Amino acid sequence: MNTALLFIGHGTRKQHGIDEFRRFVSAVEERVGEPIRVAHAFLELQDPDIVTGITSLTAEGARHIVCIPLFLFSAGHMLHDIPMQLEAAQNMYPSLQLTLSQSYGTEPLLLEALVYRIRETEICLTDESVGLLLLGRGNRDHNAQAAFAGVAHRLAQTFGKEPFVGYLAGTGRQLEDTLTEMAQAGYRTVVLAPFLWFSGWLADTLPRRVKDWQEKTGYTQMNVRIAGHLGLHPAVVACVANRVRGYLT
Repeated sequence: MNTALLFIGHGTRKQHGIDEFRRFVSAVEERVGEPIRVAHAFLELQDPDIVTGITSLTAEGARHIVCIPLFLFSAGHMLHDIPMQLEAAQNMYPSLQLTLSQSYGTEPLLLEALVYRIRETEICLTDESVGLLLLGRGNRDHNAQAAFAGVAHRLAQTFGKEPFVGYLAGTGRQLEDTLTEMAQAGYRTVVLAPFLWFSGWLADTLPRRVKDWQEKTGYTQMNVRIAGHLGLHPAVVACVANRVRGYLT
């Protein structure tokens, strides 16, 4: 078979995040259930990089490589950084066919997984004293921000409650500012739902950021329950596997 898959992760210095990414790729392979060459690469912070991943698959005989970035939204990395590395690889291998898959953030199965993670907290969102905070990584791309707003809208439809929206980095209202707004609005409990795919530095720092905010503002009585990230939820694995099958038919 001359077609191969290259799964691309963002990369993190946290080993457990790298391990989770690799387990996810293995779960997708198992779900697809067809023999095919598979490799993985990272955009930054970890090896192998994308060009190295493409080189390894080419050395194994691949003539068509489907590059599958496991990213939620099409912002700077998807629009600029990854295409630049693919262009470099294309210059090295002019006869190689490269296909770049799209981001996943608005896929219904990922939203299904997000809803599941929120419900895992076992907090009743119909209680008027309970608020929902949808937390994104943050970016400066208007289309990605609009897509994230669409996720918030879907949560509002599901739970009958408009979520507050905050960001971990980039532009937009920061996590701490959003928590302050919710506290001032009278919410005693907050379900904090991080729309993050894998564990890593951002997910790891969430509990500390919440605690630091509570100590700084004095809202120590507010119960902030942090939902899990998407991770290896079966719906997320199925979503990626379904797309992979589309490239193999």
